[in-house]
Amino acid sequence: MSLISLGVAMAIIEEVVENSDIIENVEKVKQEGNASFGQGEWSAAAEKYKEALNICPPENDSLRSVLLSNLSAAYIKQTQWEAAAEVATQAIEVSYFLRIPECIDSFEGPTHQYYTKTC
Repeated sequence: MSLISLGVAMAIIEEVVENSDIIENVEKVKQEGNASFGQGEWSAAAEKYKEALNICPPENDSLRSVLLSNLSAAYIKQTQWEAAAEVATQAIEVSYFLRIPECIDSFEGPTHQYYTKTC
């Protein structure tokens, strides 16, 4: 293995480790929010979910969708209807893209062939 290849491999490994550390931190903050939510501390829960969203990698759609859903639930408990609806809409938009491949796989025949050739 050349030094360049080794350097690239090391950079990739460092990025993966850093990303897993970030995800661990996001999960920790989310759990703190869940604990607050479970104790009826809706405002504290919302703050934790927002904190987790701020550090969550933008490409992690599944985790972002959960955090947005949790934040919406915290807003609902505080009767902040507009904020709850706005955040719930964001959660739906994020999770929509997660479900597209699953939907395409459920198609059969010409419909499946069309989507797998054009998407």
